[in-house]
Amino acid sequence: MKIVGNILFYMGIVAVLVLALVFHFSDGKEKSIFGYRWYEAMSDSMQPSIKKGDLIIVELVEPRTIKEGEAITYATTADGSVTVTHRVISKFKDEETNILFFETQGDANEISDPLVSENQVIGTVRFTLPYIGYISMWIKEHTFLFILCIVLFVISIKLVQMLLKRKKESRNERKEEIK
Repeated sequence: MKIVGNILFYMGIVAVLVLALVFHFSDGKEKSIFGYRWYEAMSDSMQPSIKKGDLIIVELVEPRTIKEGEAITYATTADGSVTVTHRVISKFKDEETNILFFETQGDANEISDPLVSENQVIGTVRFTLPYIGYISMWIKEHTFLFILCIVLFVISIKLVQMLLKRKKESRNERKEEIK
């Protein structure tokens, strides 16, 4: 029974890592885990609230629910591969096209960005994790090395478990010999 538990534990770890990697490398702005995506802060344009290297957790929301003052993440390219996270300073609807537009600006920036259409919006920032974005960026740049490290980590845990089991069995054998 313990062996089955160990196998399920390691399969769970591998499954979570594979899902995280697949999600992490997906560029589609509609892809999410439970309605959330994460991004790395690549600049200091949102200081002091978001610093370069922070991991930004973004909730996918209906653009019409976004309020002035909220930080949003939006795509600047058609394929969604380049994103920006800035604060909404105003919003308005184009009456002819019925499209909602946002005026955004980085907290540390002096000027606002070009207008952002509701079609570009990915979601609103819910929270950040300081410095974790650096780890995420490193994993993206060194995927093979990261996977190798995980595999070696799992193998080393298994080896330690085996050594501890042998040591315990050896101790039990010595106790039996003494009796």
